[in-house]
Amino acid sequence: MDTRMMDDTERMHREERAAERRADRAERASEREEDRNDTAASLHQLEARLTASLTASMEAVMMRTLDQRGATTAEGATPGPGGAANTANKVLALGVRTGSGRQQLPVPEFFTGKREKYEAWKSDMLLKLDFDGHAIGSPSAQFAYIYSCLAPDPKLTVMPFFNALRGLETSPEMMFNKLDSLFIDPNAKANARRKLAQLRQGPNEPASKFIAKFEQMLNQTGLADQGDELLLMTLEAALNSVTKKAIAYTKPYPTTYEGLKSLVGEVGSRVEGLVGQVTNFSYQQPEPYGEPMDLRAGAAGLSPGAAAISAHREAAGPFKGTCYRCHKKGHMFKDCPVRAGQKSGRGDKNVRAARATAPPDVSDSDSDNSYVSLTENE
Repeated sequence: MDTRMMDDTERMHREERAAERRADRAERASEREEDRNDTAASLHQLEARLTASLTASMEAVMMRTLDQRGATTAEGATPGPGGAANTANKVLALGVRTGSGRQQLPVPEFFTGKREKYEAWKSDMLLKLDFDGHAIGSPSAQFAYIYSCLAPDPKLTVMPFFNALRGLETSPEMMFNKLDSLFIDPNAKANARRKLAQLRQGPNEPASKFIAKFEQMLNQTGLADQGDELLLMTLEAALNSVTKKAIAYTKPYPTTYEGLKSLVGEVGSRVEGLVGQVTNFSYQQPEPYGEPMDLRAGAAGLSPGAAAISAHREAAGPFKGTCYRCHKKGHMFKDCPVRAGQKSGRGDKNVRAARATAPPDVSDSDSDNSYVSLTENE
């Protein structure tokens, strides 16, 4: 009885603890959902403020530009009431020159958080700030502009850093330093250098294509400014045997990386042209001699003289002479049945029997005399 009561009590405690754990999980899930909602709301508010700030800045720049140009817009008409925002968008889209005389660059694409695309995106952002930083505004405005060009996933990653500096004096370099620490692989250059050392031109790889691949990998290594000697050795080691032989006897041999790169491209173009000529060459097989079904002529592999002899024999009819082997009439030496029998081991016996029974050739007196003399001797 006491054991049963203890089991019931322990089961009740377990159920209570399980219920408490479920309640804690539900509470934590609710808190996470609230945090996500708050973050999304803050994000939307921040984007709205940034958009309004950028629009106001562009409107001011646009109005100053229009005032300087006689109040004309990009489409040749003055803006109507309330149309400043639309005109600012048109100025951005059409690339109207600002008051400083520089071309308005397009807005860079959003950075999605992929490390392999960060360097290219950062280059576009730096170019944008160099040309249009005056239109965006102060360094703090440029700091916020970089943040606004991030996609939602990387933006959520950088949001704590951005919120901590809100209201303080900031600069674009601060945002780039933070992004560099997050999206640049610290071992990227070492990996790129190892790949560059192992890079080799394929046996049939065009030189122009290989040079482009070599340049791309070289930029990733950070060795582009390390001097011509290192770059020359690296490029020469990566070339295939055909390219090396083609440039080996060039005089004077280039002593700079740019010179060797130009020489490889020039020689590669000539080699590719020669290969293209050989590839496009078409061999025409000569037509066979005679008609396709003519067994007496070239289709049978006979020369014209042999074909004529064969045709003459067929026209003359069956052979009427005497065989040189068995001395019988009606067949030639090559068709002699005795010759066929000799191959099977019965040739000598057949020859003696055939010669003994062969009739004399009355048309040849010498043959007749020989036959008579042989008979008499026997």
